[in-house]
Amino acid sequence: MLARDLPFGQAAEIEALIAEVERQVNEAGVLTAKASEEAIREFISRTRVRPRAPSFTGSDAVSGGGSRKLLEDGIRSEALGEGAVGVGSIADLDTVVGSDGRPFWRTQEFGSTHNVGRVVLGFFQPGNSIPNQQQFRQHAIFIAGPGPPMHIQRPIPARHFLRDGAAAAGDFREREFRAIEGGAVGTIQVLRASLI
Repeated sequence: MLARDLPFGQAAEIEALIAEVERQVNEAGVLTAKASEEAIREFISRTRVRPRAPSFTGSDAVSGGGSRKLLEDGIRSEALGEGAVGVGSIADLDTVVGSDGRPFWRTQEFGSTHNVGRVVLGFFQPGNSIPNQQQFRQHAIFIAGPGPPMHIQRPIPARHFLRDGAAAAGDFREREFRAIEGGAVGTIQVLRASLI
């Protein structure tokens, strides 16, 4: 049976159902974008390996006097329509920069071995602490300059906050879509039963 063969009332109910499903799918996209941002920020927090540098304040202004944005502040996802979601805007991530003025999110997401083997002179801050492998990743920042040598021995580990946050958002969206589908199928079954 085609929609044109249905009684007027039932055809109108099906059209209303289609419009409602479209509305719910778009709403699921908005909710998924929000869920992806929350998941990515959670992964960033969970994978942080050293204290925040004082030069970072971010949206929560935890540390005093700093002015640079936190990695979390560069996370933005958006609903693109029809349930699609853009996760982790590169343009927004690129606004979060290190002291050299360059974005650093790629190094945090994918990791890096580019400095392994390098020797740098200087101290860890706060407190002008000398390089000490026993205190690995305990200091917020290293200031290069006159000081004892630091032999970089370990790579920057990959944190995969975007990858894992996007996967968590995908799981969220799948649950939302299943609920929408279940509701629509239930309504269709009621309409079908009324035809018999």
